[in-house]
Amino acid sequence: MKRFLPLIIVSVLLLVVGTVLVRRNSGSSRRFDARVSLRQEDRIPYGMFLTRKMLPKLFPGTRVYNDRQAPGQWDSLYGNSQRQGLILMGYYIDADDDEVQQLLSFAAHGNYVFIVGSDFSPALCQALRVDARRAGTTMYDSMSVALENPRFSKKDYHYAGMDMSGLLIRQAADSSVLLGTRNGGTPNFLQFRVGTGAVFLHSSPLAFSNYFLLQPGNDEYVSAALSVMPAGLKRVAWSEYYLSKDNSGNNKEPNWLAVLLRYKSFSWALGLFLLVTLLYGLSEMRRRQRWIPPYERPQNDSLDFVKTVGRLYYDKRDHHDLAGKMIQYFLDHVRQQYKIPTGTLDEDFVRRLQARSGYPRQELDSLMALVHDIRAMGSTTPVQLAALHHQLENYYRYG
Repeated sequence: MKRFLPLIIVSVLLLVVGTVLVRRNSGSSRRFDARVSLRQEDRIPYGMFLTRKMLPKLFPGTRVYNDRQAPGQWDSLYGNSQRQGLILMGYYIDADDDEVQQLLSFAAHGNYVFIVGSDFSPALCQALRVDARRAGTTMYDSMSVALENPRFSKKDYHYAGMDMSGLLIRQAADSSVLLGTRNGGTPNFLQFRVGTGAVFLHSSPLAFSNYFLLQPGNDEYVSAALSVMPAGLKRVAWSEYYLSKDNSGNNKEPNWLAVLLRYKSFSWALGLFLLVTLLYGLSEMRRRQRWIPPYERPQNDSLDFVKTVGRLYYDKRDHHDLAGKMIQYFLDHVRQQYKIPTGTLDEDFVRRLQARSGYPRQELDSLMALVHDIRAMGSTTPVQLAALHHQLENYYRYG
């Protein structure tokens, strides 16, 4: 019986693995993939494969590139050249002051920048004199968009899918041209003249998704929207820099293994390799090594150390020093986790931290107000220390 035991184990494992693979493949073919990637290589409903595929037809005779470099560091565009187009795709266009200046300088030289996102950074909004607000994400609802400029036909384009549009509010009527709206009149598409070029803001990224394009007639909307960039451009670049930039925590660049696993043949080969390795390990599960004598487990002194440190702070009762260390640990966590500078804790810092962490704005404002109060005073009361501890615990527990 012992001779046949490895064969029985191997047969059972093969049966289990085969059943799991068959069920996974059959289930995934029927399940709607609601992930929002906005990436040009993704064919899922909320990817951008079809829009990216349309570009050579929309700009005949123009070379179309993929470029993921930061503004001003492009591989395929030239800052001092003319008649070029740049399409920027992202959730939150987190352009800092330097990047905004690079984009505006690029447009001022007679080029065109088409920016698509649900929300835009304060630096970009200030430069273009526009207010942008994130309207939120509605799952399995619907969206309706229309083009408003006289050169476009008056028509509404619908689809029964997710809507993650933002709201664009012009600070002055003469600062931009309204090109499109969504859901019956809310502005979502603006044009800004910059030098001899132009910058376009579109706050409904899912209007360019595969799912939207597959609805009858909706390809007309995408073609018309992108036609605001003139024909005859020398080159057009599709950039996903702000999808890869670490700004929201869920839009990071996929690693090499995730990219390779998208290929079905590679995933099957990897699965087979792991299965063979597992079977080999099971077949070699015999005790061939010598007996290892038991040894006493090392004593864990971490708890005693924590008690000693806690008793030290309790005896000294230096609440202000302890509060300062708690604040310093919190700011170090923000720098490491969200890559946000903590030199100046101003309104822009709070806005960026809220956008990247998702922590409620009201609770975050209360926490930052308490931090400013403790830093401004030379001492800290036990009540303030307890409040700081409570608010920081809520913040860490949320993340």
